Amino acid sequence: MDLSRSKSPILTENMESQLAGLESKLAGQEAKNEQVLDALNTTLRLLATMTQNQQTALPQAQPAPASVPRAKLDLKPSPPPNFDGDRHCGKGFINACQAYFRLRLDQFPDEQTKIQWAMTYMNQGQAQKWANRIYHWEAIPANAGSRRAANKVQPKCFRCGRAGHFIKDCLQPMDVRSMNREELDVWMEQMSAQMD
Repeated sequence: MDLSRSKSPILTENMESQLAGLESKLAGQEAKNEQVLDALNTTLRLLATMTQNQQTALPQAQPAPASVPRAKLDLKPSPPPNFDGDRHCGKGFINACQAYFRLRLDQFPDEQTKIQWAMTYMNQGQAQKWANRIYHWEAIPANAGSRRAANKVQPKCFRCGRAGHFIKDCLQPMDVRSMNREELDVWMEQMSAQMD
């Protein structure tokens, strides 16, 4: 890196000494890089010759006979944490259940067993309410043996309180006296958007 110092009258003596120091450091680093590159190339060539020699020297491995039984692993994975219905923890709960199922295959012969086992850890909050609703639905004699989803509940309108439709489809007039501040703000925005 050759800079013509005669053409730049702006450079002071201090800047010239700093520049010279940087140029020498750069040259030293370039020399170190060249040494490292040479060492890596030498190592790569040695590895290539060693692997070629090993492949010719080693006999082909015989596959193990299929009749040899595997040793049973007695793993004791930790069970999943209790699930309370928090959406932020839902993926973690599912992953913990799946890991447990994979490590203890002998305990879960079918999907129904896995579902029932996972539901035992849904014992708090909204998840507990959902699990209780499923168990209650299954306890009804008319539903015995049915594989229909038990959670096919009609949507409930929060305006009129009737099942079968959502609030956006409700035909009842809006009662602003029963709204909280957030609902009132949303309703006001919707009304102003309709007027525009």
